[in-house]
Amino acid sequence: LIKSIQFMISTNLGEIVLLLVAVLCNFDMPLLPIQLLFINLVGDSLPSLALSIDHAAKDIMHRKPTDPNQGIFTRPFTTKITIQAMILGMTTIIAYLIGLQNSIETARTMTFAVMIFSQLTVIFSIRSGNAWFTQGFFSNKLLWGTIVLVTALTLFVMLIPTMQSLFKLTVLTAYEWWISVGLSIGVLLLSEISKLFIRNK
Repeated sequence: LIKSIQFMISTNLGEIVLLLVAVLCNFDMPLLPIQLLFINLVGDSLPSLALSIDHAAKDIMHRKPTDPNQGIFTRPFTTKITIQAMILGMTTIIAYLIGLQNSIETARTMTFAVMIFSQLTVIFSIRSGNAWFTQGFFSNKLLWGTIVLVTALTLFVMLIPTMQSLFKLTVLTAYEWWISVGLSIGVLLLSEISKLFIRNK
């Protein structure tokens, strides 16, 4: 359950960082309300539900007992959330700025893609705790099923002309797709690198 809470807070704060930077820099809104709705209902909620039934970490019995009076929002927990939110927010800003070189529609479409696919990569960093994301990589079959479903729904919205029109998206070039996928994978890698600093604190 804690992993699910961490995922939901991190991703939602990442969206806030994105929108806040856009407002402070006087950019056009990087995501429209209908796009945010899809991200929150599909990209956030479904993976979070799958993560909530994830298996406990293998080393849980070797950890020090948790203080029953200690709340969820400990310093390490809030540090992880803050770092992941900043990574998500700044990566989507980069996607937005790259897409903006073409048009505002392209910028929003790339931001939309990177926000969703980044959530589908960073979830593996969150579920593995302080270990590397490869630990128990295929153990949660429901999570993998959810990722396939979210990916399929996202591609349906992005590739079908009628849905593109409904969600105010546009066709991306192969180069823009590669950039979007690369940035999404970069979120996972940066989240993993951040664990090195958290462990050493």
